[in-house]
Amino acid sequence: MKKNFTCIFMMLFCFLQASWAQTGWNFGESSVEEIVGGPDKYYIIQQSYNPNGQSSNGYLNSGAGGVLAAPDSTCVYSFIEVGTKEYGGQSYPVYVLKSYTNGKFLNKTSEKYGTLDKAFKFTARKGVLYEEGVDVDDWAIYSNYVYYQQCVDAGAWVLCSSTEKDYISINSNPAFFPYVSTNNWIIYEATKRELSAYEKFEQVYEQYFAIEVNSENYPVGTGIGCTTQEMYNELLAVYTEAAAARSNPDLPATEYERLQAQIVEVFAKYEQSVVPLTPGYYVLVSSNGYSAAYGDTGNYVKCKMGVEAPADWSLANAVYLWELVPVEAEPGVYYVKNVGNNRYWGTTGSSSMSYAASPTVKISVNSYRGVWFQMKEGGKNVGCDDKGYLHASSDMNKAMWRFDILHPDTLAKLMEQVNQIHRNEELTQLLDRAKSDKASVQTLSGITFDGTYTSNAPGLVSALEGANAIEPLPSYSDEKYLFDGDLQTFYHTAWKTASAIPNNDWNWIQVDLGREVQEIYVKFSHRHDGSGHSPTQISFVGAEGDDLEAPQWLDTLSKDTVIYSYATIYKSGKKDSTTYVGKITFKRPAQHVRMVVLQTIQNQLTNFGPRWAISELRFYDAAECTENPRLALMPKEVRDNLDSWIAKAEEEVKANAATQATYDALEAALDAFWEAYPDPAGLESALDAAQAKVDAADESKAEPGYFREGAKAAMQEVIDGLREELASKIFSLDELEAARKRLDAGLQEFYAKMYVPEAGKVYRIANVAGFNEDGSEVSQNGGLLATLNADINDAAAWGYDIQEDAEERFNTLWYMEAGEDGYAFRNLANGFYLKNTFDGMTEEEVETEIEEVTDEPGRRIRYSKEPSYFKFRPGVKAGDLMLALVEDQFLALNNSGYAVRYFTADNPAGQFRLVEVTDDNGFTPSYKKDAKVGEVQVMSIPFDVAYVFSNNYTAMKVLGVKEGYVQLQAYADDEIIPAGTPFIIKTDAENAETGTSAENFVMIDLVNQSVEESLNLTYNYKPVVQNGLVSAPCAFTLEAGYGYLFSDKVLVSEGGETVAAGTGFFNSELPATEDEGEYVLELTGQLTGEGVAVDGVEVVKNQPVDVYTLAGVKIRSAVRMTEAVKGLPKGIYIVGGKKVLVK
Repeated sequence: MKKNFTCIFMMLFCFLQASWAQTGWNFGESSVEEIVGGPDKYYIIQQSYNPNGQSSNGYLNSGAGGVLAAPDSTCVYSFIEVGTKEYGGQSYPVYVLKSYTNGKFLNKTSEKYGTLDKAFKFTARKGVLYEEGVDVDDWAIYSNYVYYQQCVDAGAWVLCSSTEKDYISINSNPAFFPYVSTNNWIIYEATKRELSAYEKFEQVYEQYFAIEVNSENYPVGTGIGCTTQEMYNELLAVYTEAAAARSNPDLPATEYERLQAQIVEVFAKYEQSVVPLTPGYYVLVSSNGYSAAYGDTGNYVKCKMGVEAPADWSLANAVYLWELVPVEAEPGVYYVKNVGNNRYWGTTGSSSMSYAASPTVKISVNSYRGVWFQMKEGGKNVGCDDKGYLHASSDMNKAMWRFDILHPDTLAKLMEQVNQIHRNEELTQLLDRAKSDKASVQTLSGITFDGTYTSNAPGLVSALEGANAIEPLPSYSDEKYLFDGDLQTFYHTAWKTASAIPNNDWNWIQVDLGREVQEIYVKFSHRHDGSGHSPTQISFVGAEGDDLEAPQWLDTLSKDTVIYSYATIYKSGKKDSTTYVGKITFKRPAQHVRMVVLQTIQNQLTNFGPRWAISELRFYDAAECTENPRLALMPKEVRDNLDSWIAKAEEEVKANAATQATYDALEAALDAFWEAYPDPAGLESALDAAQAKVDAADESKAEPGYFREGAKAAMQEVIDGLREELASKIFSLDELEAARKRLDAGLQEFYAKMYVPEAGKVYRIANVAGFNEDGSEVSQNGGLLATLNADINDAAAWGYDIQEDAEERFNTLWYMEAGEDGYAFRNLANGFYLKNTFDGMTEEEVETEIEEVTDEPGRRIRYSKEPSYFKFRPGVKAGDLMLALVEDQFLALNNSGYAVRYFTADNPAGQFRLVEVTDDNGFTPSYKKDAKVGEVQVMSIPFDVAYVFSNNYTAMKVLGVKEGYVQLQAYADDEIIPAGTPFIIKTDAENAETGTSAENFVMIDLVNQSVEESLNLTYNYKPVVQNGLVSAPCAFTLEAGYGYLFSDKVLVSEGGETVAAGTGFFNSELPATEDEGEYVLELTGQLTGEGVAVDGVEVVKNQPVDVYTLAGVKIRSAVRMTEAVKGLPKGIYIVGGKKVLVK
């Protein structure tokens, strides 16, 4: 029987922490005519009219779900005034929306509610139905424009951003959109009322007893979510007595108070008695028809409708068993893995839940009531629809889950069988790879007579020279699919686009074999998802008289019947008879040939000949498909060891008895085999790269990025010498290593002959990315490497334009120092050096860093207090330079505005020129510093400055507090602002009426009047307190009790607000004053935060470190920095000798 779950509130076992203010509410009957801002004025906000089904007349609320049909306390809000919008000669209050129940402010982040500094700021205006022809881009119009007369009649309000066309929208709870059709809300006044003792009791009753206490909702047993019989009896007794009292509103107040306390107490005991959900193995049963989720080979996670569990737990039914894998340091969050198919829950997206091959998608699990739980992916409830597919669901009847456990003996027996299957599969895959790898080096060409395509066997061709039947559809048209090594992709001749189908010719592809050959091997495979268009007869033709421009090639060189003799391992599994390897003999030597498909399995014709498709294609010179002499240079014991473990693995796979020990031994033997194999591919690739550098080098100028005369010839001699040796003999491992060292030494000498900028000078480092093929400018072109602040934990950034906005950007000046390991770059605006990520690392640590740290924040170029060195390398164009951290790792500018390490030498974002700055060229004693538009803000500069000003304001200091306002006084014209001292400045907002443009910078007059003086600045990286205004050299998160600026007000932190580096905040040292300031800031509360909040905290590199408490007690040894403080309580720790803050 299907149960109807109708909870009034979601029961997430968080009720014990609920705030029992127990407030009652009266709501107005019509939309208000006026909104009064303030924390003590309350409103509810209802969706207004929309004819397209986007309004259900629901109420905005701070809950996790959608709008509510009936208002409750979560629907109550205050409009907090945080400023004014001046427009058209009028002033409009600017508000943020504060939830009554959680005390947080509505914002546009995924969390929806948070601290005030992130709140969405808006004006609130009564909706107006304007006539056609109005300027809908005018803020005065769009900020209260509605489409429907029904909205006006209902008194609807428009809540519009104070700066742009962005509305709090009725589309969701809520949404933010620029659409007028969904921008209207009805706003009712809400007033508190005192609850009677009965009403307070009733509120608690409804909160806790939202569903009936019975054995189905509160099951007894040992399963997940179950309780004891004793606890159930006690809970039932309280419920029975409370239910009786609820039907009698005339009992004494003391009786309701007793029952209310008893309800809270019994639920506290009940929560402690419930069997908790822990990581492990479960059957996941959906509340929709009590249907168990299972895993198969398809693309989507499903439920077996109406089946709670399989009849027996055979190996075949392991697909009904799921493992909850805990996410580290995130309680209640798991990766969900199917035991049968070894795949994980993926994302729901806009459709059904797909699988993920690895643990990447996090699923949060929360108790709902009794044995039932919610599972959420990306904040959305995961439910099971009536067809058995999992997807995002708002229907709680279909979005609850039960976690059933197996008997320990049954689970142990099943898991041993499952684990054996997985071991068999893993060993089979490794065995196939080992045999394929071994086969790939048996011949000089690397050809293998099987269905594998290894990277060391590319053959004679890596791209088509031409084709006459390319299908324009993107899925099929790219020739690279023939040579990409991926059996999931394929090449297909034209089949759908009529203009691409040849009218009087076969479908052919043309290749250049690189040299004339007469005997070749050809290898190709079926496409992964079908064989109907696979070739069964092929022909090779050449051009008569080698006339490659002839309209048709008619010289038939050879024909062959295609027999697919080998199995191929696709993503879906192994398929027999799907790979062809054939020896083709031409009637004459040829270099340029066309492969023509004369017949396919289905032989579906497209005009003249059949359409055809294959996955992967290789051509080999038959003369090179002979025994590989390099094998003889390998130690015999290494080859024998691999053969021995291959034989052992074959025995275990055949017996379905794979062991982990054999897997580990075979893997180690295979690694040792490749380590001992003298593969020249790496050297050949390095020679090609070196040749490209020589070809690009230019000796025509004595300027940075150009080379001294003779540099190219000397390097060419090294390359040619090594190529000649490679062609004349087979290199051993030692000889390959020696050759690589000769090449590297030659390259170092080559680089040493490149002109570089002169050390001991100041430069701007400008990107020279240039333009794309379509003529558009690369976004980084002309951008300057810069610093944003003096936060040692921050990263170097880029911005501005060398041609238009450089001279006053003091933060783009870099002093270049020479050292034994290269060149260091010190920024004059913060005094820090660019940090080479790999400083102090061993070669092994460098390799690990490159392999493991691939995320964008982890690759950012950060700062160092000490010199850290980079090497110059030639750029793509003569005169351009690159900055190398190590070989093949370069500094580049990414699209997020940061400098990062990148791995390709031809990346446009990594091409630079250094422009020298002197007193007469590029230096000015002023600093144009980025600032927030139209805001009062705190700044701090780490060195002495003479004067700071914006269009209409100058830097101000704090005098103190008078009558609830912070009094500010401008610094005198001749008053130096000491290094690191915080000050307050205001910038202009855009105002179209007055012609005022948005001001996103302030100007700073420097004390240092020359480049020389700028090199000798004294920097202060410590917080400085100026009458309670504290500088923040580093970014951090405030604790409660400190003050921060928001819309011309000093707000008291509730904890969690972010203070940006180079700004500041207020502490309790703010003094009283009798002086009147030139500018005032409203102080909205009492500041209790003492001191500078946090001092000297620095994030250090991800290397093995020890962790100590401030008392000197070691709590962790030799852990990676990224793991050093995981799971530790908040506080400050000593990590690798540095203070690190755990928030």
